[in-house]
Amino acid sequence: MKAAFLMIVLTGFLLSGCTMKDYDEVISTLDKRVQFTETKIDSLESRMNILEEKQNIIEKTVAENKKVQKPLAKREITADSITTKDMQLALRNASFYKGNIDGVSGPAMTSAIMEFQKANGLKPDGVAGSRTKGELIKYISEEAY
Repeated sequence: MKAAFLMIVLTGFLLSGCTMKDYDEVISTLDKRVQFTETKIDSLESRMNILEEKQNIIEKTVAENKKVQKPLAKREITADSITTKDMQLALRNASFYKGNIDGVSGPAMTSAIMEFQKANGLKPDGVAGSRTKGELIKYISEEAY
């Protein structure tokens, strides 16, 4: 390719009446440009190889992290397994409890249970029995876990 280009340039100079000195200068300039371009191409290829190596490392790391980060198993909440924290969350979702979701039962939670029981046709005694817990479960969303 380079030789063919040089032949075309040489033929053009010969036909136009340029001297060999002019031809040598043009060839020298073209050779410098070709060398500069080849150096740039080598540099870009080197950069591209480095970027491909980095991309492979990132992809490998992401794949390894996906193996480590297993999704949490959704636990099934029943009247027997519901915790105080679960009940606080359910009562808050049902708009009966405004306290902290900390798993600690206190007067605010007892009051909230009584209000919840009244609203749901249960005996308002403030004690979360199996029927109350069964109703509370309906207010526990999966997003909470």
